[in-house]
Amino acid sequence: MRPLVSGILLLVFIIVWTSATLAQKAILHSTTQRQIVIDFTFSRDALFPSSAETGEPSIDRATTRSLGPKLVFEFSVAVPSSGELTIESVERMTPIIIPSIGSPFVMAEGLGGQEAVTITGYAWIRYQRFARVKVRPLALDDKSQWVLYRKIRARFNIRENSSVSTASVREDPHFEPVYRKLFPNYEQAKAWRSMPPASAVTSWYNNVNTYLKLPVAVDGLYRITASSLSAAGIQPSALDVGTLQLLVRGKPVPFEAFGLDDGTFDESDAIVFYGKKNGGTYTD
Repeated sequence: MRPLVSGILLLVFIIVWTSATLAQKAILHSTTQRQIVIDFTFSRDALFPSSAETGEPSIDRATTRSLGPKLVFEFSVAVPSSGELTIESVERMTPIIIPSIGSPFVMAEGLGGQEAVTITGYAWIRYQRFARVKVRPLALDDKSQWVLYRKIRARFNIRENSSVSTASVREDPHFEPVYRKLFPNYEQAKAWRSMPPASAVTSWYNNVNTYLKLPVAVDGLYRITASSLSAAGIQPSALDVGTLQLLVRGKPVPFEAFGLDDGTFDESDAIVFYGKKNGGTYTD
């Protein structure tokens, strides 16, 4: 008989290009009690991320371009615990012509005449519910030229179900940098923090996400570095650091992030948390 080692799961979202890079940003324009206006901004480099931005081995810029442009960008917008967003209006601004970015057939397949801004679903991160928003800054103009709109202003209406009661929670100093990095309406969202419903807590495991199990045999501080992630088969440069979570049996564990403010998990960066071994449970 031996003591069962406590297991802590690090939930990591693997993405190709993080929405936290300078090439694309979500900037809060204005808010009211019932509305959020966000400017999604893009540079030309957002379409063709360089090797430095992706964290991949250095390759020739022309090779990167041959892979085609990035068509869809994902962002997160905080919402009330029982609320949803509807899109009132979308305004495309600051257009620039992008010549010779790919086959019109391939591009048309990728865009498919879809809306510039769409809401694709809702999720929880710790005590904050949020909407997943997809933005498409590319479009064809009336001359059949590809245009990058460097700013897309979306006006969202907030629809909240006031009949649903929720338990409020205090601010968490360990997790505030994550909220601030992830949500353009960070200040507004503070009032919406609450305990997630039981359905969200019990269904925390999703085989679509990527999880890393961290064994804890002794109580104490533990440090997760880029090299330790690489050794476990996870590419640090491909992480969306704004959505990292530490979980024990589906419940969040506070942690301190060092050096992740730039949106990337670099070699000198780390996550530090206090781990506790399993107490009193045995297995053979």
